[in-house]
Amino acid sequence: MNPGGLLAPVSPSEAVAIAEMVLQTGGARAGGSKLAGRLPLLRLEKLRVYVGTLVGDPVQGDTFYLLVRAATGLWLLHVAPATAGTTPLFPNPVLVARARPAGLREIVVNAIEVGTNLGKIVEQLYPERRARVTSVQSIESRPYGEGAKEFFARFSRRGNVLPGLRTQAAGWEICLPVLESGWAEGWVAMLEKMREPVGAEQGAPFSRFGLMLNDVREVRRVAEFEQAMRVGLGRSFDLELDLSEMRDLDLEGLHEMLDSLRLLGVGVQSVELPDGVHEGAFAALLDTRQIGMTVRGEGAAATRSRMHWKRGE
Repeated sequence: MNPGGLLAPVSPSEAVAIAEMVLQTGGARAGGSKLAGRLPLLRLEKLRVYVGTLVGDPVQGDTFYLLVRAATGLWLLHVAPATAGTTPLFPNPVLVARARPAGLREIVVNAIEVGTNLGKIVEQLYPERRARVTSVQSIESRPYGEGAKEFFARFSRRGNVLPGLRTQAAGWEICLPVLESGWAEGWVAMLEKMREPVGAEQGAPFSRFGLMLNDVREVRRVAEFEQAMRVGLGRSFDLELDLSEMRDLDLEGLHEMLDSLRLLGVGVQSVELPDGVHEGAFAALLDTRQIGMTVRGEGAAATRSRMHWKRGE
C-alpha cells in the first residue's frame, strides 16, 4: 500500500465522508438508491460520485468500491476494515485515510487509479456491464468520445434496441461512459473499420467487430478473419461486414458472397451498404438470411429487428 499523505489523489475528508455514508446506508449490499438520496447532504466540492458504480468486493463481503472523479482524474475508492489489508484485486492502492466512523470499526479508504486498471475493474467488479452480442436486437450506436456519457444518460429504453459505442481504437476506455452514466442494461461496443484480426487483449472490451471489404469476392478473407477472431477471443462475437466503399456493389454479388460465407460456416450479423444503393431490395435480401442492415443517419429510431443505426460521426 502506497502512503497517500498530503499527496492523496482525492480529498481525504470527502472520501471518508462518502465511505461513512455508504456504511450508514447499508453498504454495497443495499445498492446506491439510499446513497443517491442522501449524498447531497455532504455538499461535496472536490469529488464527484458515480453512485451507480457502488459495488461490493466479490470475495470480501465487508468491502466496497465506488468510482469518483477528482481534479486528478477518475479513481476507484476502496473501503475496507483496517484489519483487511490491501485487496488482492488491486495490490498497490494509494492510502487516502484511516478513520473510525461513529459506531463502526476502523476502516481504511484507498484510491485505485482507473486508467491502468480499467480492464480489471470492469472484468472483476462490473462484469454484468460488459458489452454483449445482440442476437435479434437492433442497435443505435454513436462514436466513442465527447458526449458518449450523455448518450447513455438520455437513451430511450426500448425493448428491442440496444445503445452502442463504436471506435477504431482498441482499449477499455470505451466502457467508461457506461460506468459514469450509470447505465446498467445491455449495450454494444464495436471495433470498426478493421482490416486485420486482433487478439484477446485488444478485443476483450468489444462485442462486435466491423471488417472493411473492397470486393465481394473476398470471401476467403472474411472466413480467415472470423476464424482468427474466434480462436483469439475464445468467445462469441458479432461480425459486421462494412461494404460502404464498394460503390459498384450489386444485389447478385452480395447474394453470392453471403451464400459462400454460409457454406463456410461464417455467421454475419449485419452488413453496411454503400450510399446510393436501393436499400429496399438489399433489405429484402438480408431479411431472408436473418442478417441485419447497417445504415447511417439521424432519422427515425431503429424499429426493425437486427438493424444497426449509426448516428453521428
